[in-house]
Amino acid sequence: MKSIFALLALLLLTFTASAEYRAYQLLITNEESGAERSITSILDDQQYREFYTLKPGETIQLFNTWMCYHNGSYGQPICPNPKNQ
Repeated sequence: MKSIFALLALLLLTFTASAEYRAYQLLITNEESGAERSITSILDDQQYREFYTLKPGETIQLFNTWMCYHNGSYGQPICPNPKNQ
């Protein structure tokens, strides 16, 4: 019986953790000059505004979103949009 528990514990410990997350393409527009820039982030438009300061006169809107089905920890780059591939 103990060997069954040991085997189950070993099996549970050998599985690698995986995660998924959502990526966002944001469009930042300067209302005065009309200049636009696109940013890919793991933060949505509301969260991005909380972490990064926009310049006066800039607005931000959510342009596109997709799922990334791999572990994005340790500074790995955000997965590309599958619709563009």
